[in-house]
Amino acid sequence: RRFLFMVISCARHWERAYHKARGGTLDATSWSGIHHELADVFSYPGTQAYWQRIHFMFPPDFVSFVEKAVREIKRARPAT
Repeated sequence: RRFLFMVISCARHWERAYHKARGGTLDATSWSGIHHELADVFSYPGTQAYWQRIHFMFPPDFVSFVEKAVREIKRARPAT
């Protein structure tokens, strides 16, 4: 349960940053770091399972952004 609340809290933080970046009130350098952090965290199977449980709580544009960012980071990550 704690992990679920942490994922929700982080997602809300990243959602606010996403909207600020889209609105031009968050500089590109700051957004770049947040974007990579978000994509990395959400790309792991454990976090993905929780994201599937909560994604309906977020606006569709943010959900689409997260899912695209996850696909991109998974493609860029070296195979192990």
